Amino acid sequence: SERSLTASAMAALSLLPSDPSAEFHTSNYWKRFFQERPDAFEWYGSFKQLRRNIEQYVQPTDRVLVVGAGNSDFSSDLYDTGVRKVTNIDYVESVVEAMRERNMGRQEVKWEVMDMRTLSYEDGAFDVVIDKGALDALMSSDEPAIQADARQMLSEIMRVLSPGGRYLCVTLAQPFICRALVT
Repeated sequence: SERSLTASAMAALSLLPSDPSAEFHTSNYWKRFFQERPDAFEWYGSFKQLRRNIEQYVQPTDRVLVVGAGNSDFSSDLYDTGVRKVTNIDYVESVVEAMRERNMGRQEVKWEVMDMRTLSYEDGAFDVVIDKGALDALMSSDEPAIQADARQMLSEIMRVLSPGGRYLCVTLAQPFICRALVT
């Protein structure tokens, strides 16, 4: 109903930082976020909502990296469709531990504490990198230092993609983010 949608939208807005450009890209914000919201939270849509688009680019045999995975059920749902080689990273240790526990029955899914700007994987380690709002969170403003962080993240993603690999980025596509993606 319209009323529940409004309540849901209001709840989501209450989770946003008061100054996104100053806080959204910091680990302290995300630590607080996951403490206050331990249940699955789906930025920009659930797997069910994005499935048709995702399945065009992800095959069951692909090695998939999900950056900024947080506490989303996206990877679990992807795994349940037959994509088994899924690695998730987030730089908040508590959320990674919670997701490992939540997904104990999914033997091949990995959850690792890692910063997406400094990936420890070998070159070409993944066929697909999925980013569902991670670039938007990191690049919360057009400031030069934040732009440099985003360029570092994108450089690392390109490095770990195999030849012919795919970077699937779900984004709000703000103009300065689009410029970062194409330059």
